[in-house]
Amino acid sequence: MLLYPNQISIYCEASMVEEADQWNTMDCIECGICAYVCPSKRPITQLVQSMKPLIQEMVSK
Repeated sequence: MLLYPNQISIYCEASMVEEADQWNTMDCIECGICAYVCPSKRPITQLVQSMKPLIQEMVSK
């Protein structure tokens, strides 16, 4: 799917909505594989889940 979960999670954690949208955060299906294999145990799925409503809000404006 050409997603980069590590980069997406950085933008999500920093609340950088436009950048997260540019990295196709909405294409993530939140399967959790990235969080499962993350050696640093980052909560990637939760970060993406919290960012998606903010992206939808930004896009709808």
